[in-house]
Amino acid sequence: MLHGFAPSSPPPAVMSHPPPISPLFAPNGDLSALYGSCSGDTFQILLEMHELTHLFINSWNFDNDYAQLSSTAATFDNRMQQIYTRLLLCPSTDVHGAPDWVYESCRLASLIYCRSIIQGVPFSESANIIHAPGDNVSFPGVTLIRALHDALLKTDKSDNWGPLYGVFMWICLVGGAAAWPPRVQHTYGINDEDHATTAWMKKWFALFAVKSSLGGGFDQALAETQAQRTMLQVQNLIHLKGGIASQ
Repeated sequence: MLHGFAPSSPPPAVMSHPPPISPLFAPNGDLSALYGSCSGDTFQILLEMHELTHLFINSWNFDNDYAQLSSTAATFDNRMQQIYTRLLLCPSTDVHGAPDWVYESCRLASLIYCRSIIQGVPFSESANIIHAPGDNVSFPGVTLIRALHDALLKTDKSDNWGPLYGVFMWICLVGGAAAWPPRVQHTYGINDEDHATTAWMKKWFALFAVKSSLGGGFDQALAETQAQRTMLQVQNLIHLKGGIASQ
């Protein structure tokens, strides 16, 4: 008797959010849904960071066949190093022309992310090296984490980058982890203002990481949780790699 009054299927709005595609998560490894939502150069960086993530994780997933492990690890290390080399050659955005701050945010976050994976050091160490941009960028003499914060501030964050909200969450997770003090701190030249700035950046990245993690709504909760788990796995493997390298 209620036929025609109760909908037979959930309204389209219930599943209106796309998956949080990023270097941490992509259904079936496919990032093509992001194509057209960012520049071609940004899309290429995201493809390579996704490949790097899975190369790094898979390089640890072997049995105790040491001959196979040694050979495969060398192959994976070579491919990851090639990705890092290409990333280092990516130019910074042109602030005097038509600056692309989404691209610049992705590039800077990738430099922190990739260096830590390759060298086995925490994000905080990779983020606190001095940024050496080209002549066309306005961040000379600042750390990578500060440059990332400044670039991200220049983007429109009102909707967490829309279809790129998964990428925005990845950048905030990298920035949040990287904003913590490095293991080795140089106390000279550090004043109260620098400490206050660092404390603010930690809170800022953390708040936006939480905000962006809700960007897909509850219908994408499992995918967002999987992305966060992958991030934790990457960080744990970086610490493991650093521990082995230091022995």
